[in-house]
Order: sequence, then C-alpha cells, then structure tokens
Amino acid sequence: MTKSFGVLTGIFGLITAGFFFSPRIQAAEMEHITVYRDETLYLMTPWILKLRSGELVLTAREAHVRRKEHRGHTDPTARGILLRSRDGGRTWGEKTVVDDETYRFSQTEDVPVTQLSDGTLLLNMYSWSVSPLPVGFPSITQSTMLGLYKAPPTAIYTLEGLSLLRSTDEGRTWSPRQSLQIPGLPPLVARCPAIELPDGTLLLSVAAQKSAVVPERGRRTFPFSDWVIRSTDRGKTWGDPVLVAEDPEHDMWFVESGIVRLRSGKIIIMHRTENFLYQSESVDNGKSWSGPKKTPMWGWVAHLLELSDGRLLCTYGYRKSPFGVRACISRDGGKTWDIKNELVLRDDGGNWDLGYPSSVELPDGRVLTVYWINHEKEGDPKSETRYIAGTFYRP
Repeated sequence: MTKSFGVLTGIFGLITAGFFFSPRIQAAEMEHITVYRDETLYLMTPWILKLRSGELVLTAREAHVRRKEHRGHTDPTARGILLRSRDGGRTWGEKTVVDDETYRFSQTEDVPVTQLSDGTLLLNMYSWSVSPLPVGFPSITQSTMLGLYKAPPTAIYTLEGLSLLRSTDEGRTWSPRQSLQIPGLPPLVARCPAIELPDGTLLLSVAAQKSAVVPERGRRTFPFSDWVIRSTDRGKTWGDPVLVAEDPEHDMWFVESGIVRLRSGKIIIMHRTENFLYQSESVDNGKSWSGPKKTPMWGWVAHLLELSDGRLLCTYGYRKSPFGVRACISRDGGKTWDIKNELVLRDDGGNWDLGYPSSVELPDGRVLTVYWINHEKEGDPKSETRYIAGTFYRP
C-alpha cells in the first residue's frame, strides 16, 4: 500500500459507529459509516456494485468546492471516480478516476456501473460541456434544463448526453468514452446502469427532454419522459427506443429512474417525479410497459433491489424535512408497498441536497445502502460539505 493510498484510507475508512432508531423502523438495527469525505470536494450520486469476486466497488461524482459561488450539479471540475472495498464495505480506498481525460472540459454527472455476464464492467455517464458567454452577452439569470444551464451566470452549460465506458480489469482501467445517441431523441440522461437479460440483451432506462408549448397556459415547459433502449451486441450499438412514461399535459417529469429485473422475469422501473415515485412494469422483456402508476412512496431518486428471500427493496432520498434517506419493502413483487413500515435510514440531513441511494445485499443478509448527505447549517460554511455515507441494516 502506497503512502498516498494510506492517506486516502484515512479519509475513506472513517466509520461512524452507533445505532439509529426511528419509530417507523421495526427492530431494524442500523450502523452508519462514512465512505468518502473530503472538505475540499463536493461528492454526490454514488452507485454501489458487488463484483463476482466478492469485492465491492462504488462509483461517484466529485467536484472541487467553490464556496460563495455556484456549487450546483454542473461544475466544470466534476469527474467520475471509483472506490473499492475488500472488507464488505467497511473501508474504502484505491481511488480510480473514471473519466477519459480527452473530455476534461466537460463536467460529469451520474456514473452508474454494472458487471456483465462476461465480467466486463459497463459504466454510463452523462455530461455537460462548459463554454464562456460571448463578450457583451448579458448574464443568464434563469436556468433551463434544455440545452442551456446557468452555473455560474458567466458560462453556458450544454447537455452532451450519454457516454459508455468499459473495464476488463474490474474498474482499474477504462476505455475511452463511446457516445450514445438515438436518432429522433435529444441528448439522453440516465441514473442507473444497463441490465442484462438472460439472452445477453442489454436494456438501459434513459430520460429525454423536449420542449413543449402549452398555449392555453401561456407558457413553455421542458418535461422529461422515460424511455428504454436496447442493445443486442453488448452495448456497441443501441436502438429500439420504447416510451415508458410521459405526461401528455407536460406538467410532470419522469426522469432518473431505477430499474430491476425480478427472478420471475418481470421488469420494474421506478420513476422520479417531483413528489411521489411512479412505477411501470414489463412482462415481455421491456418491449411494452404498463403504467406509470403512483406509489405511496414520497421521495427521489429510487433504487430497486430484489433480496435473496424474494422481497423487493426500494430506497430513495427524502427531500423534505426531516431530510434524509428512506426505504420500503414489497412482498409481492411490487404490487403493493409496505409504507406503514417505511424504514428511515437517515433523518439528519441539513437540507434537500442529498439522497440518490443504491444498495447491495451482503452474504450475511444485511444490506448496505450508500447515498450522499450533508448536515448544512445556515450561516456556517464549515457545514456545507457533501459526502458519501452508507448504512448497514437488516430490512
């Protein structure tokens, strides 16, 4: 172990021991850990994956903190990273930068990863390009999520869309980016990685955004809709887009979805809206979809995990007071959700800027859910740190 990695281990291996109880948890013993915290970095959108080797890897987005300036999700210093754990998620280290350096002028958003049946790691990310405003051009005072995004007001951020990267050595080195574009659709975003069907076909849940004019309401809106795209050559080419969820009234966004294929063969997508989670289902390997149907779970963004005993676990950020992360169980393959026994994993967040959990089941039956969190207090710049944390528990 190198000296520099020892420093990283000191950061990544911090464990906040103790137990957390809530009246909405039924005998769920919890232990919280700090996965990765650095006061100079803005860390968010973690994704955890259990490799066939038994190791855990975690991908996330990091960016430099620029206090007293815009610290949004479109920071030009943002990049994707991968961390590794060899002790079941208790300590994390061996940090690898995922991004292709030729894209150093693009900032990275989510970087979820999966392992295919041949052992390859397939990672998808979406990015924004950054360019200064022309001389004499007035500062942008309002953001749009279509093409241009203001952050800070002297720059233009343009959505570039999705790219794919591959690793054949369990995430230690990565291929250059492969652009993913679908004819007829605008640049795409995705929160979750691809899933692999038994025949080797890959499905990727993506969101697309188009402008829509609502004349009777005198406004223009930019709603997202959720789609599924398909690859039959292990992700080299993609096509066959299928619309999964869209609001014809252009009021509701369907975006940043979580997807899982159950052992029964049913595929479930859980959509982010601006309040409750909505659910769509497919029983023909993603060729057609039901829904979307409103669930009793309030929060976003969601991750779905089928447990070894057949129960379905949904975890999601809770972006209203008390801010934190929650989970809910279905015992009938997603037909109903036990919201009365909703699990509160965290309720000590400083504000809404947290969440985006993902989970793995460990050999002893516990679950490790990772997420990003903050404990910000108004007027205290030392509390602004966003970091990756996790919770061990038995759902």
